[in-house]
Amino acid sequence: MSDDRPWDLDALLHADPRILSPLLDLVGGPRARLEAAVYRTSLDAHSAHPRDRRWLLSLDSARWGATDLLSELTSELTSEPTCEPTCEPTGERRGWRPLWATGARVDGRLRLTWLEASWGASAEAVVTVDGRTLVVAGGRDTASLRDLRTGESVGRRLTPPGPPPALTSVAVAEVAGRPVVVADGRAPDGRVPTVEMWDAGTGEHVGSVPTGHAAGLTGVATAVVDGRAVVVTTGWERAVEVRDLLTGEEICPPLLGTDTVHAATAVRHGRAVVVTTHGKGGRRVWWLRAGDPLIPAEGPVPAPAWCDVAVECEGGLRLRDPRTGGPSGPPIPYASLSWGVHPATCDGRAVVVTGGSDGRIRVWDVEADRLPELPLPGHTAEVRELAVAGDGRTTVVSRDGEGGVCVRDALTGHPVDLAEPVGRAEPVAATEAEDLAVRVVVGEGRRVTLHAALGGPRPGPALGPPLGPFAGTPKVALIDLDGVLAAFTGDRAGSVGLWDVRTGERLAPGLEGAAGEVGAVTAATLDGGPVGVTGGGGGPVWVWDLRARRRLHPPVDAGEVNALAVTEVDGLPVLATGARAGAYGEVSLWDLRTRERLCPAARFPEPVRALAWAPRGVLLVAFGHDVAAVRPPCLTG
Repeated sequence: MSDDRPWDLDALLHADPRILSPLLDLVGGPRARLEAAVYRTSLDAHSAHPRDRRWLLSLDSARWGATDLLSELTSELTSEPTCEPTCEPTGERRGWRPLWATGARVDGRLRLTWLEASWGASAEAVVTVDGRTLVVAGGRDTASLRDLRTGESVGRRLTPPGPPPALTSVAVAEVAGRPVVVADGRAPDGRVPTVEMWDAGTGEHVGSVPTGHAAGLTGVATAVVDGRAVVVTTGWERAVEVRDLLTGEEICPPLLGTDTVHAATAVRHGRAVVVTTHGKGGRRVWWLRAGDPLIPAEGPVPAPAWCDVAVECEGGLRLRDPRTGGPSGPPIPYASLSWGVHPATCDGRAVVVTGGSDGRIRVWDVEADRLPELPLPGHTAEVRELAVAGDGRTTVVSRDGEGGVCVRDALTGHPVDLAEPVGRAEPVAATEAEDLAVRVVVGEGRRVTLHAALGGPRPGPALGPPLGPFAGTPKVALIDLDGVLAAFTGDRAGSVGLWDVRTGERLAPGLEGAAGEVGAVTAATLDGGPVGVTGGGGGPVWVWDLRARRRLHPPVDAGEVNALAVTEVDGLPVLATGARAGAYGEVSLWDLRTRERLCPAARFPEPVRALAWAPRGVLLVAFGHDVAAVRPPCLTG
């Protein structure tokens, strides 16, 4: 512990994150700020178990290039393997070790993160209740109130009472001196669109306002007119209504015939206005007066509140420098206008609250100082493929969903400049099948062509004629099947097959048994015989005897598997599975022969999409936009 770092490792591992996270702003030294950034990077994924938190802090230290903290976190871990392949280590002294990781989307401006929904969470509004700033965060059909400082849930969840629950638009207002949350809903008959209200401090449902819309609502906004809280609604029939939130009476005649798809409110010259967006494009401004129709207002369209703190750019959103007002720093990771952007103040500092497609709400510090550019650069899109090539120094080639390719030293993570592509252009022998990565190119008639995977944006030469047909793009692994270069395939319909790569013919007899929807395949040699492995979201992981054409029991229950990889360490055949666990990822190791778990799983902050083994028991893991090299606790390498 020092003046620059007023906490010790024990606090990072054991303290309640809700208490420790706000305290990280009280210091400003370089090391303290870096460790605070590491702590906050995957804060929503931290569990109560110190072993799991140690692992995530180690991984994020590697992503940030925080070598001192990484060394401190891993120095107490034993390097010895478990006493038996099936034993479950206890305590926090034995764990996964990151060797290196890229930091594509780590950002020192991140102040707080919480998981709001398994997929898609919107930052709907910010409201102050009794001096406490709360975020209204929307998940699927419901919303919640969260403390902006700690992320803690406040009161009840906000669920519309109508059948079925439908909450797509949220605003805040003050009614009878009390802050309320306002959202779209339906009356109990399921037909009449309503505006629902909840107490913003407790989450208690306090009322409904029927509307005159013929169908569902597409948006709600609030304003104050002559001291009265009003709600502006738009409906599927593209009309605009304005009603008193307390009494439900119409404030002015509805706006019809303007093809309005959305309406917002603003203040111009101290008076309320409505800003409408129209189906054929364009926006208009209308004066909002009680008793009068909406009247067009001349002048520019008022800018949304988020424009005061952020600027829309090609990469998403950039924060404004509070001193100059201009854009500063790179785009905010994960943020987009479609998931909500709201300015607020937290502990006297300007912050921005954003939602995201990954189900998380994030709070960004507008005034945070930039941290040194320590992380290894990563991908600009989600990494989907990994391949390891033994080219004298062992390189890993990663490819993302937009075709971007990175080539790195597998043991250090440093970028590698290759004079020639990674891969082969000459014919491939069957004995080399397990060392060859392939690219699948979709053709006509639900058929695909296999190509050698090279370290560039384009695939290498075709390995043979088209294979198929398949249900969607199949997952493919190559295997030497008694001298035949064979492709082991699985598709989304659960069909598993073997193909002669040279001829394009399906090998008979077929494989017995179904695999469920296949999301990943791999192939290897087990006890001298060829085996294939399939996994996906439709069932367990199966190991297949490719000579006998049958499944081997028991299967592996590894969850929603997206990635598989096999290696052998000291005679032990090891299967690695990469799965999606809600909004997170999970990597597990299994004895391929017995299908028993070898060690506790490692949680990753984002779903795992690809795996590959490097020499000496090092596992390469692709999660989100990043790649990490890790050493499992049960392998000595």
